[in-house]
Amino acid sequence: MAGYNFKSEEEVQEYLKNLHIEYQFGCLSEKKPEVCHLLGDYYESIKQNFKEAIKLYKKNCDEYNYGRSCAKYGDYRIMGRECEKDPVEAFKYMEKGCEQNDSRGCLHAGTLALSREKIDPVRGSQIMLGMKYLKKACDMEVEKACFYLSGVYLNGIEEYVPKNMKEAYTLSLKCCELNNPYACVNLSIMHKKGDGVQQNAELAQTFKTRADELLRELKENKKSLKFHQGIEAADQFHDVPERLCAATYSLQAPSPLQYSLSRSSATVAGNESHAVVNVAVYYESLCSDSMRWIKQQLLPEYDALKDYISVTFIPYGKASHWKDPDSQKWRFTCQHGEEECNGNKAQACAINAIQNGEAADKVQQLSVALVGCAMTSRFPPSSVPQCAKKVELSEQTQANINECINGPLSNELLVAHGEKTKKLNPSLSFVPTITINEENTKEIQIKAQNNFFKLICDTLGEGAKPSQCSTA
Repeated sequence: MAGYNFKSEEEVQEYLKNLHIEYQFGCLSEKKPEVCHLLGDYYESIKQNFKEAIKLYKKNCDEYNYGRSCAKYGDYRIMGRECEKDPVEAFKYMEKGCEQNDSRGCLHAGTLALSREKIDPVRGSQIMLGMKYLKKACDMEVEKACFYLSGVYLNGIEEYVPKNMKEAYTLSLKCCELNNPYACVNLSIMHKKGDGVQQNAELAQTFKTRADELLRELKENKKSLKFHQGIEAADQFHDVPERLCAATYSLQAPSPLQYSLSRSSATVAGNESHAVVNVAVYYESLCSDSMRWIKQQLLPEYDALKDYISVTFIPYGKASHWKDPDSQKWRFTCQHGEEECNGNKAQACAINAIQNGEAADKVQQLSVALVGCAMTSRFPPSSVPQCAKKVELSEQTQANINECINGPLSNELLVAHGEKTKKLNPSLSFVPTITINEENTKEIQIKAQNNFFKLICDTLGEGAKPSQCSTA
């Protein structure tokens, strides 16, 4: 290509002519299915000869089982462009494309099966086929497929697919990671409302911010139709996006958020009869001072203080995070290296899973036990799954922790902890930093590091307090 001047119309025409010859030779003489598909794309995009393109796609599918050509032929048959519209024939070819592991074939087969078009005489069988192929497309990281599936689970489909908020959340999370802004909005609203997940202001704001970023990028970088890209038939199924998007949340921006990240950590339930001190622990999983404070200050005094404190764990410390401009995925650096980042994520997952999965009156006790177990183990970053068993979390909570550690939710949780850490005033300079009732002073840090029990007793002041305070 370096030999052509693409600013010259004559040279562009010469280039396209030679490209046509090259594709014809590769397809007709060498019988290469991938080149036959490119020849079809050439007729579709350059020549605008759709009938010839359709013939090439069908032949390449029938003779060589080339998945992308099968899917493209199915696209034309559902739209009826330069050919007769035939939903059943369209689905047959899309399905074949999917069976050849073409992601577009899976997306379009799944979308068509969930539409109002009659593909199978048994409605339930057709719906299940649609779910099967959308799931396969989503597993292949097609963000539209994940988004459509999340919409199905948000509302369900008649008697065939029950509403499942956990699946809707998991799929929305994956879809947001694949840069779909509307999935990020749904996640924000779910966390704002506590709809199937915890009410969590920081996570809601994190997902809202991500959605805003993606929407800005879409406006700034509007995609144009490129050679070889071809038509997107799924966008032509006008009844399908309308139906599936109707099952998602309203895409309006969330109202001001009112919940604290402490709801995702340990909180005290049922202690309205006396004052409760809010304790926030900003720590790192491989920080020796964090390990020492939890082992020597928090754990020994917890039983005496548990009814008088509400503990929030924020595993982040002197880390930093940013969005990779190429992959658009979160990246982290931590004071004690990558293993510490992994440990911070694992503990964030555990704190989150306990809040969502265990009885409210056991959340703080289990959270302290889990973090205490991990931070006093030989190697905290890898100890969370074993500690979850040791402190006897439910099997479902343990499964949720493992799923979180191995999935994108761990990144989002750590980002939320990072944003909370950034809001410390004055900013974090020592790890661990302990705040009392959201106050962060040098005096509090000195007292917390040397005699945490006395600090709580002094903060409680007059009134109900542990009996041991009299000798503190």
